[in-house]
Amino acid sequence: MIRIKGLELSEAYFYKYGLPMIETQFPEYQNRIAAGLVGDGSECFGFDDELSRDHDWGPAFCLWLTEQDFEAIGLELQKARSEEHTSELQSPV
Repeated sequence: MIRIKGLELSEAYFYKYGLPMIETQFPEYQNRIAAGLVGDGSECFGFDDELSRDHDWGPAFCLWLTEQDFEAIGLELQKARSEEHTSELQSPV
């Protein structure tokens, strides 16, 4: 069975769901939103393994806005993010 690393899974998730959501719902901000993966999880550093998959593991990405952009679209962007689907990109444990 092929095991994808969390960082690769998250990148695929961003390109399949995050980027299209930004491009269609927030096109005027698409060049102003930064995206990445941060945290203290092993997947953020590329060190995840089989044991990592039994806790807090799965596709994710973070978005950063300027304070001004957050005031303009922050709540709407958070709502759009909460409507994303992750099931298609889940890798079996």
